[in-house]
Amino acid sequence: MNEEGSGKKKLLFLCVWNSCRSQMAEAFARKLGGDHVEVYSAGIDPSTQIEPRVSEMMREVGCNLVGHRTKAITAIPDMEYDIVVTMVGDQPCPPIRARRHIIWNIPNPKRLTEDGFRAVRNLIHMMVEELFAIFGIIPPDV
Repeated sequence: MNEEGSGKKKLLFLCVWNSCRSQMAEAFARKLGGDHVEVYSAGIDPSTQIEPRVSEMMREVGCNLVGHRTKAITAIPDMEYDIVVTMVGDQPCPPIRARRHIIWNIPNPKRLTEDGFRAVRNLIHMMVEELFAIFGIIPPDV
């Protein structure tokens, strides 16, 4: 349970531009966790828009990114997160209060083929599922 006692795990996914990887992780976490999680994503140097193929690729697996937009780290709530996942390990990141910091080193799918992009999407999905299982985030009714 988190510090505020709400029972919701607070998750943050960070990447460089917040246009591909962290957006996909946020969408998968929202879909898998439902009301049991509070999920955010942000970029260290955010892009002006989500990579167009992200919406298309996520739609293929039943995730709707309508309403998603890129965000800077300064635009996310200033609170202690239960878990912060950085999608790339070689990017300096401002300090963010969290109980756990995890680095995934996910390749950037932006310039990959369609199949390569799907492979990265599927890897992110699998890693979010593993994260939920390891930290007991998956709701009991799933």
